Amino acid sequence: MNKQMNNLTEEDEVTVLEVVNNLIIEGVITWGRSLDPIESQPPFMSITSYGEKVLQVGKIIPHDPDGYLEHFNNRIPKVSPLVVMYLTESIQCFHRNNLLAKKNYQVGCRSP
Repeated sequence: MNKQMNNLTEEDEVTVLEVVNNLIIEGVITWGRSLDPIESQPPFMSITSYGEKVLQVGKIIPHDPDGYLEHFNNRIPKVSPLVVMYLTESIQCFHRNNLLAKKNYQVGCRSP
């Protein structure tokens, strides 16, 4: 694999690649760091304008699903398991950019 990752275990290398891939899918980072032909593709990366906003939030957000759910459960400890199920599914839709599914879950949460 990449020379910069040679101090990592194979499992850690896979984790890094998965995290990078997820951040690209979520629009937080993108390949390239300039319009220069060499730096506009892998292995160079840059933070998108949306990514800048995500970093400036300064609190737990859905880009960290485990941390987000833990924070939610700490703030609302006696929440219905059904709410947690909907929230978990919504976060998964967010991460996969399933826009229609996100809307359906939002409507489902509002329905009696």
